[in-house]
Amino acid sequence: MRIDHVGYAVRSVDEAVESMKALGFDAVGSVFDDVKRNVRILFVCNGPYRVELIAPLDLSRPSPVDGILRKKSAGPCHFCYEVESLERSIEQLKIQGGVMIESSSWAGALESNVAFLFDRTLGVIELVERRS
Repeated sequence: MRIDHVGYAVRSVDEAVESMKALGFDAVGSVFDDVKRNVRILFVCNGPYRVELIAPLDLSRPSPVDGILRKKSAGPCHFCYEVESLERSIEQLKIQGGVMIESSSWAGALESNVAFLFDRTLGVIELVERRS
């Protein structure tokens, strides 16, 4: 496994990207609205480091980043690992005590299938199937 990106919960992608630019990051692509997960996403890069800015899309509906944003104004919420086989990696993490949060499904922002698990020691882990 290799780290694909770090997810970062923010209140507003538009505001956060300006702060990230001050830290040397540049936006990659355009904002992606993931209606299914109720999040707005933008990737930013600084050299080999890639960060996924994640904000709630529709404030009247629950969003996966609500809990983090209730506790603090912004912050890291997950590490995403690129894997050869999503199913094999999910089973390996489950054997080690990981609990499935969201089973394998398409993520348009990454143009690949992803899955989310919770590990008591590490927190939320996202797996993304290697893109060809």
